[in-house]
Amino acid sequence: MKLRPILTAPLLCAALACTPVPPPSEPVPALPPVQNLITDGEIETTVSGQCFARTAPPTRTRIIEEQVLVTPGVRGDDGTFTSPPIFRNQTRPVTEPIGEGTRFETLCPPEYTPERVATLQRALKARLAYNGPITSVLDAGTRAAIQAFQTPQGFDSPLIQRGIAETMGIVSLDRASL
Repeated sequence: MKLRPILTAPLLCAALACTPVPPPSEPVPALPPVQNLITDGEIETTVSGQCFARTAPPTRTRIIEEQVLVTPGVRGDDGTFTSPPIFRNQTRPVTEPIGEGTRFETLCPPEYTPERVATLQRALKARLAYNGPITSVLDAGTRAAIQAFQTPQGFDSPLIQRGIAETMGIVSLDRASL
């Protein structure tokens, strides 16, 4: 008797899941594709609503030495090598990050609107840091221009540092800092 209520709930859920849903009376309009301006993990948002990003981390380059097989060995019917394998030594550089980049305040994702990105592109173009079209899209060219423009100021990142955005007139100055 105690098993009956336990079995009834899954059977009821299964029956409801198989119930056909009537089609909508009007076709649902397709939503425009959402453009992801910022990838996951690039911006960290605090409880107070400030957003932070990181500069590119410092790197270290090491030289790796390895043996590369040039010609495989040939074995005879008895399993012994009739022709031994030929290897050569090769070196190559490997660059790897050491630590994390420096944390800095950036614009929050909602602030990267198409209008603001177009303003940013115009501001970079006026400073001869961007030579692409004004597209209102935070594309690879715009991100590269941001990074090239602010790296000499200590912010090696494709996301604009808030203070630089303020001095360029991209965002208004924080009244608390006045």
